[in-house]
Amino acid sequence: MRLATTVLLRSLGAIGVVVITTAVALAIPRWARPDLYPDETGVGGTLHAMERAFFHLDFGVACGWAGCPAVREMWARGYAADISMLFGAVAIGIGGGFLLGLWCAGRPGRRRTRIVEGTATLLYCAPVYVIGWGILLLFHGSFGLVPLPYFFDAAPVWASPFQEPWDWFRTMLIPWLVAAAPLAAMCLRLTVVLVREQLDSDPVRTAIAKGVPHKQVVRRHAGPYAHAATASLVGVSGSAARGGSSC
Repeated sequence: MRLATTVLLRSLGAIGVVVITTAVALAIPRWARPDLYPDETGVGGTLHAMERAFFHLDFGVACGWAGCPAVREMWARGYAADISMLFGAVAIGIGGGFLLGLWCAGRPGRRRTRIVEGTATLLYCAPVYVIGWGILLLFHGSFGLVPLPYFFDAAPVWASPFQEPWDWFRTMLIPWLVAAAPLAAMCLRLTVVLVREQLDSDPVRTAIAKGVPHKQVVRRHAGPYAHAATASLVGVSGSAARGGSSC
């Protein structure tokens, strides 16, 4: 009961944040540049714009010139790609970061472990657009140092995962990896810290005393303690992945 109440309150809070953010985003340009919104000036005009947005999903047009597409039409054309980008980046980031974290925790102090952890630190600190630019310089089919043309050629802008699954996959793979890189780095660091803390716990020390190999101890005994904390990253990683895909 307590968990359900917490989930409900947080969901309502999230909806409230979305509503307030949308209202402020609609109000600021109308107050700052009323000349661009001659029919929506003042408080009454702003409330009318909010009514159209919240009750009719009418968010206006994308620019101030004739022939500009409506924002709702742009969202309708791009929502499938946005959803694929979000879920793919979160799944790769959280899953890959957790598995790499277990791998690093099971091999402490080794050179390969230090290389992986150092790379994770770099990916976590570097902006997403820098990571994307670096990947293009390394692997682009035309000018990359190690060309991978099939994943960097003129693939279709959007392919349906049901009708053209392979084209959809190769179109989304590089954006997925770029957007997932900071999430995977964050998850890796968290997993390594949590697993290494659990190595001194009584159940893990008992398994070590019984002669269980270190890698198996990390994977089966210490690793599960990091599941809950890693799963909690899903809630905060959505916005990070969406922001990274926007870059």
